[in-house]
Amino acid sequence: MEASDPVPAAWPEGADVVVLGGLPDVEAEGVPQGKVPVPSETTDIVKLLREAGLRVEHSVPSDRRVQVGRWSADFLLPILMFAQQALANGAGNLLADAIRQRLHTMLPGQRLHVRVAKVRTDDMDADWFEGDGPAEDVIEAMRHALGG
Repeated sequence: MEASDPVPAAWPEGADVVVLGGLPDVEAEGVPQGKVPVPSETTDIVKLLREAGLRVEHSVPSDRRVQVGRWSADFLLPILMFAQQALANGAGNLLADAIRQRLHTMLPGQRLHVRVAKVRTDDMDADWFEGDGPAEDVIEAMRHALGG
């Protein structure tokens, strides 16, 4: 992981999902010193996950995060870590639905960039999935990797 992706040393108590700083598969340009980039879609994805009943925490305090948008047909998902137990309870399907909900308002043929992890919260051991390609293909591969 890059320095801008601070993985928590311990899992936040009660959290189902942790949003990390940084961008999946792309470099951020023009980010002010001391700030950590997150995709412009972060707020919407977090809101949809919370509306679905998941407790979402951020690893980077809000005053250090800066949202970065892209002027292309790419959709950047925030870097997410899911508690293994949350995934067993269907969180991977909730994430796929949240992405599809956001993509519905986007361009046809949208490309999706994702970096998500399934985490054993007792020892912070993480299995990472990274995907970059046609949105539906990446969503299905991600669901399979997360056990959804």
